[in-house]
Amino acid sequence: MESLLRPSYKVSDATSTLYATEVHEGIAKDTYIQSIGAALGQDISVRLTELSKCDAGWDGADAAPMSIESLSTLETFIQKMGRFSDDIGFFLGYDGEILINWRDETGELTDMAFLDGSAELYGGDVGEEKFSIDDQRLYERLTIKHSLNA
Repeated sequence: MESLLRPSYKVSDATSTLYATEVHEGIAKDTYIQSIGAALGQDISVRLTELSKCDAGWDGADAAPMSIESLSTLETFIQKMGRFSDDIGFFLGYDGEILINWRDETGELTDMAFLDGSAELYGGDVGEEKFSIDDQRLYERLTIKHSLNA
């Protein structure tokens, strides 16, 4: 009788749990990249896929791999802004954040960093500004300052 009452499941070991987490994160990253690529084009999908494959230490030291939170924040930004420049550069930051840059119609370079739910904007007379990704002022700032399409 005791054997009937004993749980029949087995707690998975740490390696299995980590593997499952990596698989789920990989699927999520692919989904975000596909969404961004649908808005900005296949070449952007290819670039983001390359960056997403960077392992920890990609810089030869201790840089972090691409953050799923940063990718999610970028995807939210792109869904709200759409294609706002024909020449956006995509890079990976030391802490796993996604960095983008582009030149506005006057040739001024603007940089943005995408963090967990926020974006930092750098460039020209802007200095450094940080916005929640849902803050409408971010999109207004970009539309007015850089003549972007909102």
